Amino acid sequence: MVDRTSLFTADESRRQQALHGFYIAGTAPEKLFDDLAALVAKLFGTPISLISLVSRDQVHFKAQAGLPGATAVPREDSLCSVVVLKSDTVVFENLQKSPCALVNPEVAQALELRFYAGSPLLDENGQAIGALCVIDHQPRTFTAQEKDLLQRLASVVMRTVELRLASIKDPSPTNLQLQLAFQSLQYAIDRITELLRRPRAGEGPVARGGDQNFEYRVVNEIIDYVDQFVGGSLQMRHN
Repeated sequence: MVDRTSLFTADESRRQQALHGFYIAGTAPEKLFDDLAALVAKLFGTPISLISLVSRDQVHFKAQAGLPGATAVPREDSLCSVVVLKSDTVVFENLQKSPCALVNPEVAQALELRFYAGSPLLDENGQAIGALCVIDHQPRTFTAQEKDLLQRLASVVMRTVELRLASIKDPSPTNLQLQLAFQSLQYAIDRITELLRRPRAGEGPVARGGDQNFEYRVVNEIIDYVDQFVGGSLQMRHN
C-alpha cells in the first residue's frame, strides 16, 4: 500500500495554493483542452494522452484522449503524481519490466499500460500543478527529441491554463486582447491537426520525425507562435 504523502513535494502547501489559484482542478471538460489532448496523442502516435491536475488527494483529468469516462484517480494510483513530485519529465519505457515503486503498480497492470511519458505543467514560479502525458499499451523508446517536444507542448497547455484564468478574472466579451489570444491558440491547434491529415512521405509519429522533417519543423514553429503571441498577451495583462 502506497502512502500518498510520500508523493508530496517539499513545498506541497505552496504547490497546492498555486493549483487552487487557477480554479481548474475538478472542473468540467472544455473543448480547447480536449483538442489539445487529442492532438498530443496524434503527434506521438499513442492511444492515450492526458492533461492532469494534481490536488492533495486526487489526480484530476482536465482532458483525456483514449480513456473515455476517466475523470480522477487517487494520487497514489497515478504516474502523473511522480511527474509533479520530481517537477521534471518522467519516462517509463516498459512498465511491465520496470514498474514505478512510487505508485500502485496494479492500476497500470489492470489497464495494460506499458509506456508512460509525462512533463510537468509549471506555473511562472516553477510550481508543478499537473502533467501532460502520453501512454501506450506497448513498450517503446522515448528519444531526446520526443522529450523536448512533450515539454514544449506542456508549456502550451500551461499557457492555456493561464489564459483560462485570465478569462475568469475578466469575462467581458469586449476584451479583444483575450479573444485574440484564444483564437490564436485554437488556430494553432487546428493548423497542426490539418497538417496531420495530409498524406505524409515518412512513417511514424511526427514527434519522431527528425530535425529535417517538414511536419516536425512546422509543429515547432506553431508552438513558437503560441508562446510568443499568447505569452505576450498574458504578459501585457500583468503589466
